[in-house]
Amino acid sequence: MEDGNLNVRVEPKGTKEIKMMAHQFNAMVKRLRNLIAEYEERVNSKELTDEILFAKLLRNEIDFKIIKRNNPDLLTESYILLKFHFEEGNENVLEILERNNRFVTRCISYLPDSHSMLCYYRVNEEDYEYKLLQMISVLQKAVNKDKNISFSVCISTLHQGIIDIYDTADEVDQFMHVRHLLGKNSVINLPRDIEFWNQIIRLESRYEELAKAVYACDEKKMNDGKKELFTYFNSENLEIGKMHVYAAILAISKQLEIHQERMTEIFMEEYNYIDKIDRIINIRNLQLWVTNYFAWIMDYSMAKLKINETDVIVKAKRYIANQYENPGLKLKDVAEYVGLNEKYFTNQFSKSEGETFTNYLLGIRMEKAKELLKTTDFKVYEIAEMVGYRNVEHFTRLFKKSEAISPTQYRKTKEIS
Repeated sequence: MEDGNLNVRVEPKGTKEIKMMAHQFNAMVKRLRNLIAEYEERVNSKELTDEILFAKLLRNEIDFKIIKRNNPDLLTESYILLKFHFEEGNENVLEILERNNRFVTRCISYLPDSHSMLCYYRVNEEDYEYKLLQMISVLQKAVNKDKNISFSVCISTLHQGIIDIYDTADEVDQFMHVRHLLGKNSVINLPRDIEFWNQIIRLESRYEELAKAVYACDEKKMNDGKKELFTYFNSENLEIGKMHVYAAILAISKQLEIHQERMTEIFMEEYNYIDKIDRIINIRNLQLWVTNYFAWIMDYSMAKLKINETDVIVKAKRYIANQYENPGLKLKDVAEYVGLNEKYFTNQFSKSEGETFTNYLLGIRMEKAKELLKTTDFKVYEIAEMVGYRNVEHFTRLFKKSEAISPTQYRKTKEIS
């Protein structure tokens, strides 16, 4: 007790009087624990502003009992969640947003990282949408004017009580990605457009491989993916074809994000692809637009690959050095590892090393085999397996072609020397 350790319990044994004392002691310890816990909660709750409550809740550091004690309205009132994405970072942006009276009186904000902000927006009127959109537009203009920073906003569907905040946060996280289709200062209005965006997101996964092929300049896979995309283009269903194009663009934008790149690096500005594609009036023009769009991205990727080709070759050689003992190692595996198509990788590798991939791999395996023959007592067939050959006869033929003598003869010459 003097040491402050209240996680104790005395086992009531002995005479009746001693047992009674033990029970009383245990009851006293329990009461003390409860009193201390209540005191600590009261002390902590005085420091919990709405912003701290909201941040702790989103980080799963607080339970709803404390929220009920501090701000019970959060458990019952209607709200929407706003997710802001700042392309150039959110440093010192909050001070500009807080100049807006509606933002200050309706929003509780939390900045989880340097490019995002989540806002709890209280809904007190039925026609909230117009005033909310007006507030977002004013905020975007103010931040752009003061900081030259653009940002997109995703508006969640309407919810009742903050108890479902985690599902709401997942909702705006999922749909924030579609900002890439809407351009600069986009607003994703889920209460109005959630079914439209759901359709596109469901289609997006079909075009992951196409997006990888376009980014990696894999012309064969890109053409295969484009053919699949074009199967949804027909004169009776132009709108369905457009939906698939939106999904393909979204998949490509995600691939760029994975590599920490942006559409603006390719096209110099952020386009509203929904408006741009919506103006296309026939299938032929849609196919032409898609073909040109893919060509632009592949040209950009090819230029980047040429700039980085030395690093890519170094990465490829390191991979070969670590994998040469794998009998199934092929040119295709190395090309995929460094993110290039086979044809391009073959040309660049031969240009850089002055020999083909096959001869380079053979050289590594033969050098390793000579080292093992010289320094170990492993049998020839064991060494063959250790350097990537399942068939010892095949290994012996290659060794003899490379060194002009058999592995056994090579070992004997080393023993003599």
